[in-house]
Amino acid sequence: MANTTATGDGPLGTTVIFCLMIPLNMIVLAILLNLILEYDVRQIGKRLSIKLLLSPMNRILILGVFCLIPFNICMVIQRFRDASTIEAKVSFVLEKLFLAIVELCGICYSWIRGEAVVNIVCPRFYNALKYSVMIFPAFFFLQVISTIAYVTYSVDSPGSIAILYAVEGSVILAGLIVCFFDAVFTVIFSKYIHQHKQLTKQDKKLYTISKYSVIATETSFSAVLMYAAGFAFNSGALFDFSPNFISFTFWVLVRMKYMLYKVVDGARSRISSLQKRKTSVAVTEETSERSASVQSGSTIENQANILVLPDYKGGSLPRNVRSSIQNNR
Repeated sequence: MANTTATGDGPLGTTVIFCLMIPLNMIVLAILLNLILEYDVRQIGKRLSIKLLLSPMNRILILGVFCLIPFNICMVIQRFRDASTIEAKVSFVLEKLFLAIVELCGICYSWIRGEAVVNIVCPRFYNALKYSVMIFPAFFFLQVISTIAYVTYSVDSPGSIAILYAVEGSVILAGLIVCFFDAVFTVIFSKYIHQHKQLTKQDKKLYTISKYSVIATETSFSAVLMYAAGFAFNSGALFDFSPNFISFTFWVLVRMKYMLYKVVDGARSRISSLQKRKTSVAVTEETSERSASVQSGSTIENQANILVLPDYKGGSLPRNVRSSIQNNR
């Protein structure tokens, strides 16, 4: 690991950006927790509990956004501390650890959210992709192992160069795995969006998942490409700016969660509106029936009066019948 001071390896601009990413990710985490409390707890009317708050999907997304905060802190420390200091070495190891967790959370969340789409578009490859999501992300933690080996060796030792290549190789391997899943998810979700123009209630949720998953995978793919370009062209600016796209990816996932809540809200509003309309129609029909019944009864009574009234003008009763009615009254 080279000297990582603010005026050395890392440009001052990217250092400032890493400093800004820390409070920005805190804000995103606060927004995410507020969304979960508002929609998963209050609107459903359930009591607040750790089990409800930390459902599998919420847990993965919260963990991913949370790990972005110490990840950026580690990046800042490396730019202000010399590489030989214990702080820089520890932050270097923790950076790779948090990066591996964030990458794992990103892929797992995309899979859990989009597995229904995968099963619709590519049912033949569903199981293969499912087991790939379970197995391949374990290679993300090779970054941590190789980094620990690197910081424990002396910089002047013969094996330090080989271990440094192992560190970079493990990062590239993790990037290739991310690119693979990003490419697969992008193709599947894009295909679903193309196939479903007329949206039902369920389709709207899957369409929203597909739309934002495509955006998230593209930003994640951009992070890997920018990292590789920085490594290939020895560009500190590209190399240092690439991790910010990881934050962008999770911001998109939080936005997707919000939009899914809005889809559910819209469905509830439509159902409530239909129920009110049905109730209004039922009341109107009942009122009409009562009015018709009253009018019908009044008509019958009037007709009966016509028959029995002796002085009904214009009547067609014979005189002897009218005389008989009068006598009977």
